[in-house]
Amino acid sequence: MIPEELNKIFETFYEDELNISITRAEFWENILTIDFTLTSVSTEEVADNDKRWTMQTVGHKKNKISFDKGSDIRIEEDHPLLWEYKDVQCELYFNGQGSNPEKLHFELYKLHFGLFSNYIPVETYFNAWYSYDLLKANNGLLARGPKRLLMKYAECLQNNGVDFSILDGRAKPENNPIILFMEDTDTYIIAEDFSFWRQTI
Repeated sequence: MIPEELNKIFETFYEDELNISITRAEFWENILTIDFTLTSVSTEEVADNDKRWTMQTVGHKKNKISFDKGSDIRIEEDHPLLWEYKDVQCELYFNGQGSNPEKLHFELYKLHFGLFSNYIPVETYFNAWYSYDLLKANNGLLARGPKRLLMKYAECLQNNGVDFSILDGRAKPENNPIILFMEDTDTYIIAEDFSFWRQTI
């Protein structure tokens, strides 16, 4: 988790007063190590011994790193990006054609973006052949993924007059990862835990 000393720095500044810049990202033997610096854009400066930090993963699973400047770091234990590690993996099939496939297509995309923002593309879980034309068919495989996600897609189908079925697949993994976000960037890291320490000057 984020150490108290680092949290105190974040609490001292408003989000638009602090820049977090990744200066190094290195992946070696399933350990992701990131160096980052904290700089202030307000009249109050970050203390010299608080400016340089290192973060390292324990039980790394996945990451997306952006070198854009961030404003805060937060860790969550329950987020849609964690569902692939915390839920049974299934397949969602649709049966029948709604009255407005174009509307359904838009609503599914909107639902996906609402859950995942720009972190992962819509093609990640939808059928590789997914398109507006697929939804005009009478039946087919719509998506593969975590059951919690597919149930949300299924609700969207149902609201548009399309029947569905979900087939259970492989069981969820037994680990319990968490996710770290760097606010105002596309950076996220999924791991079992994180450790932080100040760099010596």
